[in-house]
Amino acid sequence: MVCLLHGGVWTLYSADAQEIRFSQYQATPVYVNPAMAGAVSNPVIHINSRFQQFGAVAYRTGFASLALPVYLSDREELVTGGVAVNFLQDVAGQSGEYRTTSAQLAAAYNVYLNRYGTQFISFGLQTGYRQTHVNFAMLQWPSQLRYNGFTGNNLPTDGYENQLGVFGIQAGMLWMYDPTRNPLRETTPMRLYAGFSVNHLNEPSFAWVPDSDHALSRGYCAQAGGMFTLSQRLLLSPDVLAVWQEDQFSYQIGSLLTYQTQYSTPNNPVPSDLRLLAGTWYREEASLVFLLGMGGKKWQAAISYDAHTSSETRGIPNQYAMEVSIQYQWFTRKTPKTQSTPLF
Repeated sequence: MVCLLHGGVWTLYSADAQEIRFSQYQATPVYVNPAMAGAVSNPVIHINSRFQQFGAVAYRTGFASLALPVYLSDREELVTGGVAVNFLQDVAGQSGEYRTTSAQLAAAYNVYLNRYGTQFISFGLQTGYRQTHVNFAMLQWPSQLRYNGFTGNNLPTDGYENQLGVFGIQAGMLWMYDPTRNPLRETTPMRLYAGFSVNHLNEPSFAWVPDSDHALSRGYCAQAGGMFTLSQRLLLSPDVLAVWQEDQFSYQIGSLLTYQTQYSTPNNPVPSDLRLLAGTWYREEASLVFLLGMGGKKWQAAISYDAHTSSETRGIPNQYAMEVSIQYQWFTRKTPKTQSTPLF
């Protein structure tokens, strides 16, 4: 069951709950695919805030993640896997009537396809607890409507649960290719990746009405992208994300352009000077995402703006969204490693 606002009246209907989706999904990699925990070269923190529809049905989403690499090999340049923990809270409604909070723990294991580690496949598993709360008393119902407004006291929610908690399981895999990892070969920096994940693998029960057999159906996510060197200072990172759950399908495709004030060298693989970021993505339903950001050796910050370009929604208020992301990584070893993916 989900709550929606139609003409100022809240109604309930039965439907599969869609997962919360970020426009800057690159800033929430482990949330999208738990196998991304295996692509972490250094400990990294991600923080993301999304503000969507700035009115009575506003959505405010906060996300935080900590990912750590795991070394079980004598070769320091090869990461055996990674672990990560995610926290998310999503609040909808003018007074926060609909609230979702979740905590997840992920682990990934890497299988290298050659001796130099230029290609590997990461397998990830993630589990967590999600709690959803609805404050029915703050909502307005047709049964409360009187000649002078919503003044009735009749709430048609008897027998409904106002709080649900479920344990979910998510699994994923990731293929990575980075030819610069081969110390015996000089090559232009280029990185490729492709991943696939399954959400609600256990299809947990999610029923607002007791004794109902409603469950969260499985959701699927496919992604692909890379990073290509246009010049010593310009990097291009195209990517695509597709998400579907039963008859619901969405996608996002675009590219990020990075300008480096100091380019990478063998002696300085992670430059400390300022990087400037700009990107554009197309989402379904004629929506565009614009991103601007900057970063250094250890940090990166970006802000994005979602704009609907369809003539059908032009002029309608609350059709936009803003998202802010912050990333910070630190180096635990003497020599910083090159980043193994455009996502970190």
